[in-house]
Amino acid sequence: MFFQVPLSNHHHEETLDLHLWGMWYGFILSVLLIAYFVSRISSNLREHQQLLAEVREASLRDEQIIALGTLAANTAHELGTPLSTIAILTTEIEREYSKKDSELANDLTLLKSQITRCKSIISNMAKDAGELQADTGKKLPLKNYLLELIDEWESGLSEIDVVKQFNDSTSPDIVIDRSLTYALTNILINSAQASPTKIIIESVWDDNELSITIKDNGHGIDKSVLAHVGNSIVSGSGIEKGMGIGLFLSKTTIERFGGTLVIDSGKQGTIINITIPLSFLLADTKA
Repeated sequence: MFFQVPLSNHHHEETLDLHLWGMWYGFILSVLLIAYFVSRISSNLREHQQLLAEVREASLRDEQIIALGTLAANTAHELGTPLSTIAILTTEIEREYSKKDSELANDLTLLKSQITRCKSIISNMAKDAGELQADTGKKLPLKNYLLELIDEWESGLSEIDVVKQFNDSTSPDIVIDRSLTYALTNILINSAQASPTKIIIESVWDDNELSITIKDNGHGIDKSVLAHVGNSIVSGSGIEKGMGIGLFLSKTTIERFGGTLVIDSGKQGTIINITIPLSFLLADTKA
């Protein structure tokens, strides 16, 4: 007689449950690992794309600077002959009429001085092109340098109240090439064009950094334009007079010295903050 005795399968069910749980844990771990590596790859791709965008932007900026440099060189060359002609004619007019009209004589003297200044600027541009900082820079105290720069710029102004504020700490000796001088002077010229009444210049420094703040009371820059000012060549009614190409070149030069240029503008005028590490300027580091 055959009969069947049912046997318990309890251990078989436990083994199956453990197998299923193990599969789920393995699946979850695989998903987490895949998600982690995909996230890292995506992050690396974004960083790479950002780097490529920055390189393209820098390349475009360099191309613009080269184009402007070529244009400036050609312009300087072309201006030589007209300036010489104007100088000759001014001398002839002065010889002919200055004795008869004292007011005209004063105007002609001023005109001749401006012609001489234009020739000097063009000559310096040609002289400084391609020269090293060690060949063109001179050693002098930082405060003296800033005062000389501001005084030279201020000599060409009229009816503008220029307020100069400096800190009282000891002024270190620095060496600066003309490119930085041109950059700072150009910013001051732009501020004078935007604000014909008053400009405030604050200069402070410590052991590590030079900070220059230039405030004008012009009409300011539109917010739609402000984000692009200094980063590209911009122009138009939304920007203060003279703040396009010049500010772009000035910012590029300041960044070459490891510095920054930040613009804050509103209806009460524009504030330009410039910071430059002193390590790029100190005479001791250039020796």
